[in-house]
Amino acid sequence: MRDCLVDMKLLCSVALQLLCSSVVIAHNHPSGNIKPTKYNEIISIKISQALRLINVELLDHFILVEDGYISFADAGLL
Repeated sequence: MRDCLVDMKLLCSVALQLLCSSVVIAHNHPSGNIKPTKYNEIISIKISQALRLINVELLDHFILVEDGYISFADAGLL
């Protein structure tokens, strides 16, 4: 299983350029496994912390699969 990298500087830069006050992120799991990986949980926290430094709130992180999705906010993972 490969984990994707997130460029925090780029993410924060786009949020600043678009004058965002909040952000929602999403990614897919082509395997169909809706369960977040430990990396998914860690990167969500890191993204939230980075955005908080520029006064932008991470509202949610979604994992999408063919049959549905999981919301980190609803699951208490943010």
